[in-house]
Amino acid sequence: MFQPLLDAYTDSAYLDAIDYKPPLNIAIANWWGDEEIKEFKKSIL
Repeated sequence: MFQPLLDAYTDSAYLDAIDYKPPLNIAIANWWGDEEIKEFKKSIL
């Protein structure tokens, strides 16, 4: 009874693995204090 609706939902809700992008570490680093940002920049740059 609900199979066509379920199929339409699962087809429209599917996300490709290519579409997923992890969050940027730099955006997370901006929440930290000055000392943590310096350590982060040293480890990344």
